[in-house]
Amino acid sequence: MKTKLSTSAALTASAIILAALVIVQGGRILGGDPVRAEMVTSSGGFTALTSQVSNSQDILLVLDSRSEELLVYRVENQANLELYRKYNVARMMADARARAGGRK
Repeated sequence: MKTKLSTSAALTASAIILAALVIVQGGRILGGDPVRAEMVTSSGGFTALTSQVSNSQDILLVLDSRSEELLVYRVENQANLELYRKYNVARMMADARARAGGRK
């Protein structure tokens, strides 16, 4: 049980780090200001992070640790929330390990 909990915690921490890296890279690609996390909250297996990726666009990242998914939402016209992308965190981690050559 302890190993499963440790693996889950490591996976969650890695997903949060990956989410932050995705935001930083997205800001560079869009040519926006450096990304600043404005709010992070966590409850019941969910972690949410809001960020401004440009002067006119905000995003909401939701990490669902139960389904191991990272959901990226765009805020449209400061009124509507639209699902932009969904990532399978386990698949992202496996791909990252494969690219790293299985190094630990």
